[in-house]
Amino acid sequence: MFDLPYHFRRFKQLLRMEPPHRVTAPPQLRMIRLFESEPITLASLNRSYRVIGYSAEYRQKWIDLLNSNNDLGYWDNDRFTNELLANMVPDSEILVLDGEKLFGACTAFRLALYEPYAVLAYPIVQTSYRNKGVGTFLISQTLFRCQQAGFPGIILHTDDFRTHAIQAYLKLGFVPDLETSPETRERWQNFLDALDISRKM
Repeated sequence: MFDLPYHFRRFKQLLRMEPPHRVTAPPQLRMIRLFESEPITLASLNRSYRVIGYSAEYRQKWIDLLNSNNDLGYWDNDRFTNELLANMVPDSEILVLDGEKLFGACTAFRLALYEPYAVLAYPIVQTSYRNKGVGTFLISQTLFRCQQAGFPGIILHTDDFRTHAIQAYLKLGFVPDLETSPETRERWQNFLDALDISRKM
């Protein structure tokens, strides 16, 4: 006979248990780009694209672009206002449009935890526009604007599996930040060894 009270108690027990399949993600890897180390080379962009700064009329389009990337969580007006606009370095934002279609964006944050450095925030390019140099353009422009704003450098956070992104960051002058922990130093070495990059830590 089905014992409802027993199954209800068992269900509550299961809810309190740590699921055996849950895996805690390792902390992200950090990279840093010091502006005094080498000059910033500004990448070019297809001339048919339009580059603008942020204005309220593009709020929803930027939110939609952020939501198009499944890795960045869900964005709504509150998160956009409280996380992005509230922390954004003034005039660091770059939006790229094809006609009226917003397909690329990047900005930088000023966060007390990482001062005196700026933090690269949410570089994103819509899938159909990737591999055309748009990401490199966005990031190089953000670097230049942060340098102009007086920051000594900029940091970013990434993951081991973002091989193409990390290769692009290396080309833009970012280097692994090895001071985070011995564990991240080892992860960096393993990553670079896997890419056959002769950069020993």
